[in-house]
Amino acid sequence: MKKHNSFFTKIPLAFWLVISVLILFICALPVLFVKFSIIDFTSTGQIGDTIGGIMGPFIAILAALLTFIAFWAQYDANKELIRENERNHFENRFYKMMDIHLDNTKSLATDNNSNTSVFKKWCSEIESYYKSFTIPGLINEFEDYVQKKLKDEVHMSGFLNYVDGLLNDDETRFKVIFDICYSLFYTASVVQYMPKDEQSEYINNFAVLYNAFMSEEKFIKLDNRSPKNEMLGRYYRHLYQIIYLIDDQPNDLYQKNSWREDYFNLLRSQMSDYEQLLLYYHSQSSFGEKWDKSNYIEKYYLIKNIPLESIHISAGIPPIQRYSKVIKELESRGKQFFDVVV
Repeated sequence: MKKHNSFFTKIPLAFWLVISVLILFICALPVLFVKFSIIDFTSTGQIGDTIGGIMGPFIAILAALLTFIAFWAQYDANKELIRENERNHFENRFYKMMDIHLDNTKSLATDNNSNTSVFKKWCSEIESYYKSFTIPGLINEFEDYVQKKLKDEVHMSGFLNYVDGLLNDDETRFKVIFDICYSLFYTASVVQYMPKDEQSEYINNFAVLYNAFMSEEKFIKLDNRSPKNEMLGRYYRHLYQIIYLIDDQPNDLYQKNSWREDYFNLLRSQMSDYEQLLLYYHSQSSFGEKWDKSNYIEKYYLIKNIPLESIHISAGIPPIQRYSKVIKELESRGKQFFDVVV
């Protein structure tokens, strides 16, 4: 990182010019008063006392000014020392946390039964669920299934209207279905939202019934599922803390304005393409709600290196669609959200 400039280079040149002129003026006072003064000081007695009395206030002002500069320089040096200590503290924490992150990644990185990246395998698992759950026409069959299942439940009319509404709202339907798929991957069970209102109750009912429908109709094999939340939960909590650490630092921690970008580039360079894709999937789910609300992914381009095909086609909402506003804004400034031209 670039070091701060010295104290003296921060003071404007005009200030030093004024000080220089003032010093030269004080030095010239004896000549001015004796040789060129309108008043004849040579007949006033002790000329040295006269000049000393006249110059005294100017010298005192200059001395006070130089003393102020000395204190100012010391204050600035102390402030820089404090900032240097803050930088050292931040760097020590960051690199220690990076070591833990790399250990966490290493413990997950490779499938025990093959050389395939476990992150790629897990992304494929989520995509397989999602592909099965979004077979064209399946939602219509599910509506018939619900009608039969709940035909005697008079109080479920609101829920039936909700299911009917999903037929005409692709974005909401894909979001809810993706949450079901990610929940099956992450916890090996169906996600249950905290019942805040009638809408969340409908989502809960939809998730439970849609999963039952898929299982009963044999559209998907849900046997031998293993939860990943114990492994990935710790991984994502620690990764979030690293990002929060960088984001929480003062903007002037380093002189370079883009210093955060350097640290995020370093962090992202340690994440494989499918590791970044899995982070995107996690942020779309209810389990990754904190990631979505913090806007860290689009703010710091944390999925910049995901596989090319996943930018356009992925489980849930494709990244190019979800971050379309950010992508356009960056393109207007000649920058890219992804590492490839999309």
